[in-house]
Amino acid sequence: MLDDSKAFKAGAFFVCCPQATFVLLAEAEMKAYISLSGVTKSWRGREILRDFSLEIHKGEFVTLLGPSGCGKTTILNLVAGFVTPSTGSVCVGSIEISKPSPKVGMIFQEYAVFPWRTALKNLMLGLNDKKLSREEKERKSMALLKLVGLEGHEHKFPKALSGGMKQRVAIARTLAADAEVILMDEPFGALDSYMRERLQDLVLDIWKKLHKTIIFVTHNIREAIFLGDRVVVLNEQGRVVFDRPTPLTKSRTDSRIIDMEKAIRPLTTYKRPGNQEQNERP
Repeated sequence: MLDDSKAFKAGAFFVCCPQATFVLLAEAEMKAYISLSGVTKSWRGREILRDFSLEIHKGEFVTLLGPSGCGKTTILNLVAGFVTPSTGSVCVGSIEISKPSPKVGMIFQEYAVFPWRTALKNLMLGLNDKKLSREEKERKSMALLKLVGLEGHEHKFPKALSGGMKQRVAIARTLAADAEVILMDEPFGALDSYMRERLQDLVLDIWKKLHKTIIFVTHNIREAIFLGDRVVVLNEQGRVVFDRPTPLTKSRTDSRIIDMEKAIRPLTTYKRPGNQEQNERP
């Protein structure tokens, strides 16, 4: 009998027999869509990741937790192709990643929008590589603005938008490029709690509708559990110390989310010598 975690990853199917016992019918191997295999990465003489491996399946929403400097952002940069591993390999689909790919989009904590372009034109920029007419680009961009709740704000410049609205533009622009994988590096870290929860709901809704594969880095444990269908926790050495599926019910008051938070919290508490946090790079 598989434990819950293995059954989740393998896609095992169970049925209930008349005797009310669970029988394993099939265990189909699922090939990973994103794989980091034996990855080592150093930066400025410091080894950030050593012999690190992680597999993520297509359509998964994986949240990464861990102390500053443990390698979370480095993992995103490796998958995005912004940096290459010192040893090991990073693959998306059947392609080994060695440079940025249109399959992968990144959303940062900083609002990565162009201040001289309106919300609409920021989105249309993400369609420049598509063979679409201007009218088609505008139509698709308007549909995405509606999806992220910015209908009626399309002609505003970023200076007239709130922080949450700017981040919505960044999310929509990544969707406009039709990336299959979306990487999110603490995208809500600068927002107040009310706006943070609204954008959490938005991202969860988009994931359910579009079935994108998402890797989401955060320091907020409850956010990681609420958003992800799987939580991966790294320790200060960049080793995976926790990797489990989350409760299927996405309710912030679900007692299972609170219990999982209690189990994870001791794994994420770490201070470097001198009580100084080291910024994670590259």
